[in-house]
Amino acid sequence: MPETPQEMVARRKVRQGIVVSDARDKTVTVRIDGQTSHPMYKKTLRRSHKLHVHDEHNDAGVITENPRNRARMMEKRMGKLESMRPELPRAVLHGIADADIGIIGYGANRGPIAEAVQRLAAGGVLTRFLQLRTLWPFPDDDIKEFVRGAQHVFVVENNYTGQLMQLIRAVVGPLDALHGLRKYDGRPFRPIEIIEPIRQMAEVAQDDTAEVI
Repeated sequence: MPETPQEMVARRKVRQGIVVSDARDKTVTVRIDGQTSHPMYKKTLRRSHKLHVHDEHNDAGVITENPRNRARMMEKRMGKLESMRPELPRAVLHGIADADIGIIGYGANRGPIAEAVQRLAAGGVLTRFLQLRTLWPFPDDDIKEFVRGAQHVFVVENNYTGQLMQLIRAVVGPLDALHGLRKYDGRPFRPIEIIEPIRQMAEVAQDDTAEVI
C-alpha cells in the first residue's frame, strides 16, 4: 500500500541550518553546521555543507510543507504543459512526403540536413525530413505520422547517447527501421556526413530489390 501523508511526514528527516543566500526565486541556500570526532586523534572537527531548499506554496501563495498540496501543485504544473501543447510550434516536413527514407533532426542540424535532402534528390535518392521545433511536451503525433510507412528513418543528433532517438523509441516503440546518426566531436554536421550513410543504405535496398526480382 502507498504511504499515507502522515507516514511520509513521520519518515522525513529534519535538519536545521542558517540561510546564507535568498537570491533565487522561491529557493534559498542553507548552510548546515555539524561536529564529528576524528577517528584517530579524537579531536572535535567542525564540518558544514550547503543545501538548496525549495518550499512549495498553495494557490494563495502561502508556503506550506503539506505533501498533498505538493502533489496537487505538481499535477497542476504538468497539466499546464499538456494544455499548451496545441500552441507549441509544430514540426515541419521537408522533402518528399511519401519517400521511403526519412530523416529526423532538431535545432542547428536543420541546415545540413536540408542541404543533404536536396543533394540526395539530385542524385536520385528521395527522402523526407521532419524538423522538430520543440521537444517537450514531445510531439508524439507528428513522430508517429512521420515514421508510418518509412522503410528507414535516420535520427541526426549531436550527442553520444542518442537522447533524441531514445525519446522517439519511447513514443513509437521498437522500430527496426530507426537508425542513429550521431556526431559528438564538438563539430557541427556537414551535409556529406548525412548523405553518405543514407546513400549506402539506399544502395543496399536497391540491391535487395534487384535480387528479389
